[in-house]
Amino acid sequence: MSLEAVAFLFMLFSFSSYVHLTSRFQQQQVVELQSLLQVEYQKQHYEHINQWLPAILQTFDTQSFDLIENGNSLYSYRAEQLSDSPVLYWQQLSRNPNWQMRLELPRPYTFIAPNWQEIAVICVTLLSLMLLVSWAWLWLRRQMQGIEELSARSQQILSGDYQNALQSEGNAQPRVINKALTELLNALEDASAERTRFDQFIRTNIFLDLRTRVGNRLFLNNRLEALSYQQRMIVPGTLYLIVLEGLKHVKAHHGTDVLNELLDTLNDGINKVLSVQPNSLLARRASNQFAVVVPQLSLAEADQLAERLLRLCVSQLDVITAKKGRCYISAAYFREGDPSGQLMDEAEMALKAAQLQDASNWFMYDKGAVDEEFAKGSVRWRSLLEWALAHRGVSAYGQWRCCLNRGNYCLTQ
Repeated sequence: MSLEAVAFLFMLFSFSSYVHLTSRFQQQQVVELQSLLQVEYQKQHYEHINQWLPAILQTFDTQSFDLIENGNSLYSYRAEQLSDSPVLYWQQLSRNPNWQMRLELPRPYTFIAPNWQEIAVICVTLLSLMLLVSWAWLWLRRQMQGIEELSARSQQILSGDYQNALQSEGNAQPRVINKALTELLNALEDASAERTRFDQFIRTNIFLDLRTRVGNRLFLNNRLEALSYQQRMIVPGTLYLIVLEGLKHVKAHHGTDVLNELLDTLNDGINKVLSVQPNSLLARRASNQFAVVVPQLSLAEADQLAERLLRLCVSQLDVITAKKGRCYISAAYFREGDPSGQLMDEAEMALKAAQLQDASNWFMYDKGAVDEEFAKGSVRWRSLLEWALAHRGVSAYGQWRCCLNRGNYCLTQ
């Protein structure tokens, strides 16, 4: 388009120059004819004007000529072939104001039909121009192809299609920019992969206990929140807390390796017991405390599972600690609609009740949801407290102490 515009402007300026030059040339002819008449008038040769003037008028291709003196025609000339719309010139001789010259000339830029040679030259010129423009367009297209590919690749990057932008490297130009984009896309891909691995590592380890590779306290809290909706439990189930006493004795007398082996054995054993319970989970809340959540569990099944967990933990502790270790298990049964915030408190209360026993045992929190046959320790403790209160078996004791503080006496109880 630029080359065609240049060619068009060149032809337009050429035509304008042609019209201007032909007009100037015709005006120069008129001035020369006027000067010639003035010279002849000065020489008094105008009586023989009909002898030399027709030849000059024919040379100028004059259509008509009239020489007038005070309204009278001194000389008149008419051409044999007249053209359409000629140009009329009225001139007054400066040296003889009584003489006037009326001259009609053909238009200087009148179109003349070209012959076959001129037509051939025009066709060859136009064909050469078209070939030159086509070649220039193809060359420019090849030069711009790299920039177009670079633009398409940049558009893919702006639209977020980094994978296709990385694969479509091609022959984009300039090559330095294309190579820089490739390096940046590779770095971005590596950074994305590294960030994905880091996020996966964080997500994996932030909820895991580093030693046993089971869920930690945060993992347990999140799973309990997932089992609740608007602070209410959405499924029934049981929460178990398992406390192992004697681990410090194992570490002090047998070493860390034996302790780690004991924890791994207990972890594998508990997971094997829970393998028959769908959607169950195991988490480590503290160094000597594990938590087990089993949804969709009935009361009878909760009792049996507590017995199995207790036998498993006691058997493993007895092997290492020579029956000096203790295992306490608390159970908190929950139903649909129970407040989720009280579940852990109930399990802690049941755990304290179990720890008051001398030997390893388990205890289930009684909140009216379990029968007496399942509330093993609850009935005994409630009966004992009721009997003590009924027979005034609770006595209050106090102690008085007297102290001297810088000369002042105080009495405390």
